[in-house]
Amino acid sequence: MLPALALLLSGLRWRGWTVLIAGVLLCGGMILRAFLWIPLGEAAADGNFAFTPEYLTAIYYPTYCRLDGLIFGVLLAAYRCFHPEHWRRYADPRLTLCLGLACVFASGFLFHFPSTRFVGGPALSFVGAVFGYPLFSLGCALLLSASLSWERLFPTWRVPGAAMIAMISYSLYLSHKMTSHAVQLLLSPESLTGSQGLVIYYASSIAGGAVLWWLIERPFLRLRDRLLLKRKLTASNHMLAKAKSLGGR
Repeated sequence: MLPALALLLSGLRWRGWTVLIAGVLLCGGMILRAFLWIPLGEAAADGNFAFTPEYLTAIYYPTYCRLDGLIFGVLLAAYRCFHPEHWRRYADPRLTLCLGLACVFASGFLFHFPSTRFVGGPALSFVGAVFGYPLFSLGCALLLSASLSWERLFPTWRVPGAAMIAMISYSLYLSHKMTSHAVQLLLSPESLTGSQGLVIYYASSIAGGAVLWWLIERPFLRLRDRLLLKRKLTASNHMLAKAKSLGGR
């Protein structure tokens, strides 16, 4: 639904609709997670609990509970594409890097507040479920903003492998869960535990994402580029023909 919504909003004169809808979705997600968390928290002895199937099913997995990252990502892309002069002026990578790190670390604290101990995983407390996700998503968006201006921040520093990971990142995101489940089925449920399991998990996830990118994403990106180029050439030829027609008159 997001592309259709973007097309609809692009035709409106008042650009504030974008920010308004994003704010409503953000606040709606916080309220929804609060109501979904209450029965889960009441079932826990200290109001905090580990990554249980109930929590995963109710809050962690559903798209309607986890729109925070999508919202901030879309707003970041829109701001950078449609207001490049403001982007260069206000999105100082040194500032966004510091604020992003602060938001990520603060969200880690909120995920366990008011518990003073780790109880098996993140996003366990009421405060974390309601406020932790949007704060973490905002931090990631700010870090992404800083990385987009990496040359301004660290002009001579190159991170090996970063370009490849960035290229396959969406395919990696879509496939990493399926890849890890496939590895467990092929090897054993314990194959992804310990330091050796961590290596297997990352290697298999990156390989799965690369395969998906090569077979699906890359061909369609090339098709998109050809269609856009064809559209531009058609528009240019039309303008050229119209100019010749006017000139002949």
